[in-house]
Amino acid sequence: MKALTVFLLLFLFSVPALATDNVNSKEESPKLQSNSDLVESVVLYSLTKNNRKYNYLYDSSGNISVILVQGWQGSQWVDSARTSYTYNSNRKQLSFMIELRKNDVWTNLQYCVNTYDSKDSILEYLFKSWINGQWTNSSRFTYTYDSNGKPLIDSTQNYANGIWTNYTRRTRTYDSNGNQLVFIYEQWGGGKWVKQSQYSYSYDSTNRIFIEIQERWINGQMLNPSRYSYAYDSSGNRISWTIEEMKNGQWEIGARHSYTFDSNKNLLLDFAELMNNGEWISANRRTNTYGTNNLKLSELYENWDNGVWLNSYRYTYNYGITGKELLFLHEKWIDGGWTNNVRRTTTENSNGNIKTMQYESWQGEKWVNNNNGLSFRDKQENFFSFTAFRIEVFYQGETPVKEEIICTSLSLSCSPNPASELININYTMPEPQGVVLSITNFLGIEIAKFDNAQLQTAGVHSFSHDVSDLAPGVYFLTMRAGNSIEKKKFVVVR
Repeated sequence: MKALTVFLLLFLFSVPALATDNVNSKEESPKLQSNSDLVESVVLYSLTKNNRKYNYLYDSSGNISVILVQGWQGSQWVDSARTSYTYNSNRKQLSFMIELRKNDVWTNLQYCVNTYDSKDSILEYLFKSWINGQWTNSSRFTYTYDSNGKPLIDSTQNYANGIWTNYTRRTRTYDSNGNQLVFIYEQWGGGKWVKQSQYSYSYDSTNRIFIEIQERWINGQMLNPSRYSYAYDSSGNRISWTIEEMKNGQWEIGARHSYTFDSNKNLLLDFAELMNNGEWISANRRTNTYGTNNLKLSELYENWDNGVWLNSYRYTYNYGITGKELLFLHEKWIDGGWTNNVRRTTTENSNGNIKTMQYESWQGEKWVNNNNGLSFRDKQENFFSFTAFRIEVFYQGETPVKEEIICTSLSLSCSPNPASELININYTMPEPQGVVLSITNFLGIEIAKFDNAQLQTAGVHSFSHDVSDLAPGVYFLTMRAGNSIEKKKFVVVR
């Protein structure tokens, strides 16, 4: 089933959503075996210091019902935005409403209502904006289908001054086998639909595309069309495609790709060639390797130069026991050797759920945090996507791992662990007394000290500390209260 994407504070393309940081909620998700698979919150760390926390609530069917976004201010999380969702009995999203927190009051921002036909195919997304104390139409997306449920026309319109105005339209036609024959994209201009692009397809006897023609227009003038020819092996793998361009009324061959697969249909080799004066000239190639369960281990890209294949760049992958990608490493070939470029590291918990993701770039012989897109799917196939250099994911019912303590008369904890920017320090005292807390590195050198020697009340105390300027490594948090000492180890990562 097609998933609905919801963006927070930003509307993109033709599907409703909740922003550049978003969750894509599957409409028909597998039933959860445990609440411990439900994401409770995600903490984002950004180079812009715009750290955020996304908190998730669910209905009885496991659908996300509320997303609460908080920003870090001073020493605490403060509400900034929230989105509420409703669903029908088939778990199709019926509506969502976005609100902003201003001056301690929730203020409406955007509202979307979805309409479906009897087959639960989307008919309309209707967006409204909160203007002058009331909901006002903003934009809408409408869809039509043929008798087989194939999409025919989808269009977008914007609302202004009490009038709906056309914006874009996409039209499709099909043959008797349900194969798409033509796809046309148009924009509204000068009181009429103006064609922007058209794709036409021809199929073989097994309903596989073997000819695709692409046409594009600019300012009403058609550019030279392109034609793609595809070939397949007996297993249905596409083993080649050739591109031609129309010039002076004739098709001229420009390039082709040839593919090789293993017995599991994994792509082993992608070989590209260019046509030059009637001869095929090698251009570049990509070679893939695979491991257990057909998981890709590496991609090597090479360029053909003066009769020799030269390394260009490569990707390397590592996986956890559940098959989730734990390491993505991109390297470039520079001066005869491989040089780090970027990497994405991931950790998972004992249930096989994503716990942390971090993106870094190689600068000056060291890894440096770098904002990028970080995304993952939960076991319900909800898709979470954020822009940050690190995210930390917490699940319902999750309890911190117990650490060995030196003194049982006090309680000390710190989270997240590992940490990259802010660390939350929590301690509990059984009786009023003075407290001194300090942070030392693995050599015992004191990095920071928090002297609260004045009498503090019994109970729970907490504060946050910025560790963004600390080098990656192991550190120790020590609390001294009277004659008692409590220690915790934590890790700083970049």
